[in-house]
Amino acid sequence: METFDHIIDRKHQLSAKYDELEKKFGRKDLLPMWVADMDFQVAPEIWKAVEKRGKEKIYGYTSRPDTYWDAAIRWYQRRYAVTLEQQDLIHSPGVVTSLNVIIRELTNEGDKIIIQTPVYPPFYDAVRKNQRVLVENPLLEENGQYHIHFEELEKQAEEASMLILCNPHNPVGRVWTKEELERIGDICRRHQVIILADEIHGDLVFGDRMYTPMASLSKEIQEITITCFSATKSFNLAGLQASFIHAPQAKYHQPIQEFFTIMELQRNDCFSVVAVEAAFNHGEEWLNKMLAYVEENMAYVEKYCRENIPELKANLPEGTYLQWINCKGLGLKDDALKKLMIDEAKVALNMGVDYGATGTGYVRLNLACPRSIVEKVMKNIEEAVKKRR
Repeated sequence: METFDHIIDRKHQLSAKYDELEKKFGRKDLLPMWVADMDFQVAPEIWKAVEKRGKEKIYGYTSRPDTYWDAAIRWYQRRYAVTLEQQDLIHSPGVVTSLNVIIRELTNEGDKIIIQTPVYPPFYDAVRKNQRVLVENPLLEENGQYHIHFEELEKQAEEASMLILCNPHNPVGRVWTKEELERIGDICRRHQVIILADEIHGDLVFGDRMYTPMASLSKEIQEITITCFSATKSFNLAGLQASFIHAPQAKYHQPIQEFFTIMELQRNDCFSVVAVEAAFNHGEEWLNKMLAYVEENMAYVEKYCRENIPELKANLPEGTYLQWINCKGLGLKDDALKKLMIDEAKVALNMGVDYGATGTGYVRLNLACPRSIVEKVMKNIEEAVKKRR
């Protein structure tokens, strides 16, 4: 675990997570636990591939070889026993870009689109800023565990055009079971609702939990599902701007691909091609070790809260490297909670209310970082809470 314990100074290295602290939080002296990238060095095979590409010293327009697609296809076959076809895949700079393009191309202004809240903030923007009507299907929370409100979803699907599914779910950390996904698929199939599945966290699953790609459930569900996935979240490559859209249906695939072609967004940059190939072909051992390390970080935070800050209740996520913490025991409104965490504990994190009204009283911590940083964060929060008791 030495690689993951090593602290890398990312200040003044063009890191959004560090160098945008003042812009985002109003101060620089914070421990950054917010934006979802890792403070871990990438797998050696990845940086060596990028280093080799860099030494060529010419960074012109880049051709995408079949081996790029093959790497993603083999990854899904090897890790999930799911068969993808190259002809069904589309390159996109990123999943958020994909969500917006797909909404614009496959729905109309005024269409109703369902999201399951609390959820990743760009889901709200993708619906509202494209002049669609947002429909919230709030998740049901019971003793820190979240479930889907299927009865409400059934009613909402009667008038909706699309459901944006977060699988695994950011920020609550649920890895939806096959049975849950089948029930979603059945509802959407019967009501002719397109499923837009954001599965960027699919590789980030702990213990004996299994990520199930939505489109893998059945031919019928595949026919209504478009999936967005990437190597960037799993292997810490977010700055390289590369992702995939799986759209096996011609009626969906054609307009999406045409948009990227018209916008001249069909190429990778010169480093993402080799980095993504190396990640999918050679990064599995690194990924498994990273997940084991982060799972220990999660357990540390949960135990620390339970033993030292009982006002906070940290969940143990089934997936993602993001921990969702219930701070309602502090009795603070969101503005006061934000002041406590940022100005008093000196921790830059994501406020739960930013994920929707059902996130009020919660915070999200990014725990893809060395244990020593996690320890300092929790100590800072404990001291800040003590002063308010």
